[in-house]
Amino acid sequence: LSLEARPDWVAAGGRFAYLYSFNGKSPGPVIEAKPGDDVRITFVNRLLEATNLHFHGLQIPPTGNADNVSLRVPPGESVDYRFTIPADHPSGTYWYHPHLHGTAARQVSRGLVGAFIIRNAADAVPEIEMAPEATLTLQDFSIDRAGQPVEPSLMERMQGREGSLVTVSGMDNPEFLVRQGGWLRLRILNASSSRFYRLR
Repeated sequence: LSLEARPDWVAAGGRFAYLYSFNGKSPGPVIEAKPGDDVRITFVNRLLEATNLHFHGLQIPPTGNADNVSLRVPPGESVDYRFTIPADHPSGTYWYHPHLHGTAARQVSRGLVGAFIIRNAADAVPEIEMAPEATLTLQDFSIDRAGQPVEPSLMERMQGREGSLVTVSGMDNPEFLVRQGGWLRLRILNASSSRFYRLR
């Protein structure tokens, strides 16, 4: 697949904000794979600053063009990420985001996140396979009234901050329907750079 990091006006919690996006969306597209799959991602950087990709939690090499956080993709350039999901990789909800030293938290807090789901034999259990599924990507943003990101202060850069706009997969307080007597499989991803969530 292709992923393009770029600044864009995106829907965020019922309003528009000028954030960083993957393919024009924040969160970016959900990527799915199975153990043994070969993954090929053409990553294009349309930001005005360098960035890269990190595949958080995946059991893949931290070298070459796999999960190498030392790769630096300058503005206007691209990199082909290539790796194979190990045959014994556990199923689960993982995520991808930039991990360039010195800018990772800033770029994540501006919206560069996406879910990466690995499905294996456990996902083929009939009750699990037949259940509807929802991926909830939790994000928070600090934006002004005009929808522009607010730069963190020096203290906030050191200690982290919680943005006032909290979204669930880009939405404000969405509802998910569950059939009576049925199931809804939730995949929950905390993609905020500093916020802890209390879920209930």
